[in-house]
Amino acid sequence: MSLAGARLIYWLCRLLFSGKRADEAFTRFIYFGFKAPGTAAVIAKNLSRIYRHALRREPTVAETESVLQEMAVVHARITISMVSPPEAWPRWLNDTSVDLLPVLKGLLEKGKGVILATPHFGNHAYFDVLSALGIPLNLLLLHGTSYESAATRRTLMRLWDVGSSAAGLLRALAANETVLLFDDLDYFPDGRTKHLFGAPFPPPHGPARLSLASGAPVLPVYSVLEGSRWHLVCEEPIFPEAASQSEIEDRLLRSMERRIATRPGHWILYNDVWDLEAVSREMGRQLAFVRLKRWLRSLIGG
Repeated sequence: MSLAGARLIYWLCRLLFSGKRADEAFTRFIYFGFKAPGTAAVIAKNLSRIYRHALRREPTVAETESVLQEMAVVHARITISMVSPPEAWPRWLNDTSVDLLPVLKGLLEKGKGVILATPHFGNHAYFDVLSALGIPLNLLLLHGTSYESAATRRTLMRLWDVGSSAAGLLRALAANETVLLFDDLDYFPDGRTKHLFGAPFPPPHGPARLSLASGAPVLPVYSVLEGSRWHLVCEEPIFPEAASQSEIEDRLLRSMERRIATRPGHWILYNDVWDLEAVSREMGRQLAFVRLKRWLRSLIGG
């Protein structure tokens, strides 16, 4: 579902219900979407791969259902935080603990910027809190500029489109800013694979290459929901002077395995990410759409 479609459904829930009941209704809507036969089958297939690799067994029916429910909660909270009006943002900030802040500040003291690498795990929208703390944040998205209206409330956050941002991100890191990249989707496959949960998977070469080009460390980061509160956490930083591109990719993949195996319901990807041909086709389609939008905007002077 597009962000515009999700926004429409959410506001319909707000019209029909009040307060927490609206959020609960929206979460149920997301849940029933995940229960659709095609989507549920793909989620179950992905979960089976994770369990077989991490726990050497298949998930039970109850565990699969629990993961579906958790995914619905996480996905709904991501969407709600993205579509909420600016005046609601302080509430989201108050619901977030930035546990990784001491590590991040220590890395920024080196003056080379920091690359934050995360899968679509938990609520990546909550990393906006860094800009509220005075830390400039650059977020790379497939359709980054499509969300610019939402970013106006966060003056130290800048959104970038995939495919036109390399120079800008290097400038941001040189200015000692942070850059947030996803490491579980490969927008530009180079034909290589490594293994994630025991099966071929495109390596996260984007964060690795950007780190080697800029000298900025890579910090694996995750947002974890505990009760009603989000925790922004990190693992050990990866320094480019002590690691090759392949080593950076390997460490990011192993970090993803550790975190996703612990909270598979936080990993909000509901297609078969190991179907490399299908993922490549879909990325190609979406990139073509981005390029078309960019071309149309250039014609009208946007």
